[in-house]
Amino acid sequence: MKQSDVKRMRLFFVLLAAMLIMMPAMLLAKGADSVVKTEWLAKNLSNPKLIVVDVRKFDDYKEGHIKGSINLFINAIALEKNGLKNELPDAGDLKNMLAEKGILPSSEVVIVGIADKPVDRSGLTRVAWTLLYAGVKQAAVLDGGIDKWIAEKRPLTKDMPKIKEGKFNTKFNDSMYVNLEGLKAGKTAGAIIVDVREPAFFAGEKKVEFVGRLGRIPGAVNLPAVSLVFNEDKTFKSQADLLASAEKVIGKDKNKNIIIYCDTGRFATVWALLLKNFGYKNVAVYDGSMQEYGAANSDLPMEVSAK
Repeated sequence: MKQSDVKRMRLFFVLLAAMLIMMPAMLLAKGADSVVKTEWLAKNLSNPKLIVVDVRKFDDYKEGHIKGSINLFINAIALEKNGLKNELPDAGDLKNMLAEKGILPSSEVVIVGIADKPVDRSGLTRVAWTLLYAGVKQAAVLDGGIDKWIAEKRPLTKDMPKIKEGKFNTKFNDSMYVNLEGLKAGKTAGAIIVDVREPAFFAGEKKVEFVGRLGRIPGAVNLPAVSLVFNEDKTFKSQADLLASAEKVIGKDKNKNIIIYCDTGRFATVWALLLKNFGYKNVAVYDGSMQEYGAANSDLPMEVSAK
């Protein structure tokens, strides 16, 4: 073998070794999507920047969880406050909570929990959206949740991870949530108002018990967060299908202001997280949603579909 060939082979193996070393980082970059697969998570558990957050009740978590995952119960992130469900914690409380759990602005987080019912899946996206609002670098949800992980016979542990507390000192992205006044201002400014409830609720034919009135915010468009998003096996539909559904309703202008609501600000985060991943730059969740806007004692205008 010629000396030049030997040098080429050496160079090839050096490059191959470098690629193998970089593979976890390359996979992590790919995992920047808002939804990650169980296969991806299994390959990246050893990545030091990755934090798996299990949002189940502690009693369920301690009976078996993904190795290294920390427990942060969803009710600590989505509170009942001022008579409204699924509200944000106070900023200081949220910062302290994340720091105590070892979640930092530089963290790359995957949210894990039950995915059996749509409301469970929307809980995962609510936590992910709140972490992004708080300034966490990346936050995604595990497709199919821990249910799929277990169904695939992937390992669980009862070992409790060692948590290294840190400082959480980044600024919150206040534009990711709006209150009632923010909704009114956005509507006046021409924002697209997106109702992610199922069509019968959007049309004003049905409502949940804690919403006072039938109907929708006038001028809203409908982009259901269950029927358009999830497969029958409780996983997310393909990125191509989801993007096509979004563009059909809200268009392709990624700079347009978009305000999303549901009944409590929980299901709204399903589409908020997806749209952010698709490159829509100005997406906000109306946190009070229809529970606040459609209250029985409110005189805010409502709209129903003609029969």
